[in-house]
Amino acid sequence: MCFSCSPFESQYLDIKNKRINICQNFAMKIWNATNAEELNKKSTIFDNCGFYFENTPLEKYLEDNGFINPKSDHLNYILISYVFTSFENFVNTIKIPYFSDYKITIIENNQNCYNLNNKISINFLFLIIILFLNI
Repeated sequence: MCFSCSPFESQYLDIKNKRINICQNFAMKIWNATNAEELNKKSTIFDNCGFYFENTPLEKYLEDNGFINPKSDHLNYILISYVFTSFENFVNTIKIPYFSDYKITIIENNQNCYNLNNKISINFLFLIIILFLNI
């Protein structure tokens, strides 16, 4: 199952406001955070993987924020902890396919958020992140 095909879609996908609600404990698993405050900090969980960004929306973000110079030769890989300051900064910058105009927000754990513990749905967000990372 994924965001748009889960039977629980209406509980966490807000089409009117273009928002996806992610449960806090799910975000903590992805970001390797031991508490909610760590979601607002950098994480090194993906630093052993190269993040490839050439010809992606992320490349423009990196240029606009001074991480790369578009006029120079540069490697097309970055360290996640070097660029992204928080979990929300990370997931809202890489833009999930088919949901690129949606904002991902973290909310308290309840039934109105996407959660890996939901036995019917799979960890779609984590899958997308892994697809973007080159090991």
